[in-house]
Amino acid sequence: MENKQDIEINDVGNEMKDDIEKNYLINDDMIFPPATIDSKLISLQKNAVEFISSVILKHEKFFYDLVNKDLLSELESLLGTTDQVILDMITTTTNDFYNKLYFDVQHKNDMEIVKWINEMAILGGYGAHILLDKLIRLTISIHFDIIREELDISNYKKYNDSLHKQLSYLLVNINFLHIFSKAPDDETEFFCVPENSSPFKIIIDKPIKK
Repeated sequence: MENKQDIEINDVGNEMKDDIEKNYLINDDMIFPPATIDSKLISLQKNAVEFISSVILKHEKFFYDLVNKDLLSELESLLGTTDQVILDMITTTTNDFYNKLYFDVQHKNDMEIVKWINEMAILGGYGAHILLDKLIRLTISIHFDIIREELDISNYKKYNDSLHKQLSYLLVNINFLHIFSKAPDDETEFFCVPENSSPFKIIIDKPIKK
């Protein structure tokens, strides 16, 4: 036979259970509020990740082919070591790439990459020049963060695979939704840069561990 204390405890337990079911459990017919994350930003994030990865891998193939052909004895010191030489190569190559792309967009050249940039800019709700500025800074920053000492330089396939592995890790740790969200100063009109000028001269300082 239950004593009075046991009955009181059971009563309290039943009351708590009823309260939880009434206030906290989700009913099948509950209407959820709409998602607060813009679907266009999600699409932009996906495209930006693919674009940045492609640019970095394209440049790394250029580096590997160049060094493997003309400076084979320097392969490890140039591509397998994080030093100022490789950082300067990344900076120069990335700036050159985005400067050319800026002019392709400015001249409305009929190219797939120009269409891709314009489509991403529309998703972000700002001009292509704003998007390109975000992309170049991200590209250099991510490229700098590759730990070159962990790359397998024995052949290009292994080199490329080890790059993919590091990029996958780096990309998932970036808040792309925040970076590509439209800021108050992202309202400016596309600026046509004179032909003898460079739209971008991005330099990012990276301390080199000794």
